[in-house]
Amino acid sequence: MKILAVTNNDQAGACIIANNSVLCAVSEERFTRIKDHKTWPEK
Repeated sequence: MKILAVTNNDQAGACIIANNSVLCAVSEERFTRIKDHKTWPEK
């Protein structure tokens, strides 16, 4: 099973989970270079 989890609560971000382990997790501020970016993750 593969799961894409997306959040825009405190900081925008996303992660991919497969077979009960996290494969990748990233925050939107890494791409936009805006500290504490609180919008929907687009990039």
